[in-house]
Amino acid sequence: AANSTNPDAIKVGQLITSLDNDLAEATSVRIEKTELENATVNALAVVAILDETMEDYGIATGAEEENSSNVTGSNTTSQDNMSNMSEGAGSNETATIVNFAACQTAQGLAAAAQDMYNNLKPKAMPNSSSEIAALDAAFANLRKAIDDKMSNDAIQAIVEGSIHPNLSAFGAKEEEE
Repeated sequence: AANSTNPDAIKVGQLITSLDNDLAEATSVRIEKTELENATVNALAVVAILDETMEDYGIATGAEEENSSNVTGSNTTSQDNMSNMSEGAGSNETATIVNFAACQTAQGLAAAAQDMYNNLKPKAMPNSSSEIAALDAAFANLRKAIDDKMSNDAIQAIVEGSIHPNLSAFGAKEEEE
């Protein structure tokens, strides 16, 4: 049913409920309670969901195919992207969506990441109110940017420039490249 062009909403809902129940059971059996409640572990889970969000949005805009075909010089490309992030964040450039399913997946993942973050907020480190305020704004901006079909660079700028660094409020440190 999931591969048909017009999936039945009831079947999709049943499939989601079934998968959710299976994941909940697997999680309770395989992951220690202390790990499930650890703020850093949960912040890293938010990072993983956001990385998937960016990947799906890249596919939705066709940017993922462009990046994957440029194997040589990939270090230069990523450095150029990092230096251009502030430009992408400020631009009002909209993207052409070439894969609507991937765009909807990115929207759902961004919503899930925001929900996970909202559940994590009470576990923030002391004296991290500025990071929390920045994260609140950044998650709202991310959801709006995806809904408004902003450029892939704008989405990356929000995630990598505003969300990732502020997750330090939960003990998550940015990876060194």
